[in-house]
Amino acid sequence: MTEAGGGLCFLPPEDHRTTGSNAHRLTSAGRPGNGVDVEVRNATGERLPTGRSGELWFRATSLTRGYLGDEEASRALIVDAWLNSRDVGRVDEDGYVYVEGRADDMIVTGGENVHPRAVEDVLASMPGVQDCAVYGVPDDHWGQAVAAALVADPATVTEADVVAYCKERLAGYQVPRRVLFVPDLPRTAAGKVVRKQLSDMTLAASETG
Repeated sequence: MTEAGGGLCFLPPEDHRTTGSNAHRLTSAGRPGNGVDVEVRNATGERLPTGRSGELWFRATSLTRGYLGDEEASRALIVDAWLNSRDVGRVDEDGYVYVEGRADDMIVTGGENVHPRAVEDVLASMPGVQDCAVYGVPDDHWGQAVAAALVADPATVTEADVVAYCKERLAGYQVPRRVLFVPDLPRTAAGKVVRKQLSDMTLAASETG
């Protein structure tokens, strides 16, 4: 993170050679570096127990003091020298940090929280899917509905195939209710998927039938 002035978590060489029961550490961001503290908090700022998912907060001497010319953003994300990364994740009993997605990308459907990455990991494993992104679209009944944009050949991968594949591997509320096939995913110059644009495209496609 630019706001961190450098790295916050590190996965040392010995963890890259880990096998067996500790192989899952390769999916982590590692452990906080020297002088870095991490807490997992809920939406109201309360610290959560080990293993629970929430927003990742960091404290380190290298953190920025704030955003130049934007005191409102500074107050929102930096509280008592702690930085809200806006990443959703958890910390295990050994101190390894696991990033599960962005808080800003969270989909709330029927009162349930859906992390796009959890659905994307399943879609990415589906034969014929070259790229994918998951995002929320407004829904009159559920508040938001889970939608997915896929780079795939619609002649071999259909919306029904996608739904059936996800139903076997995800909870019902995580299954995409709308599927959009696109030639490429819109991305920023930094390579991040522009989910808002995909949401707008999905709504437009629904209106045109």
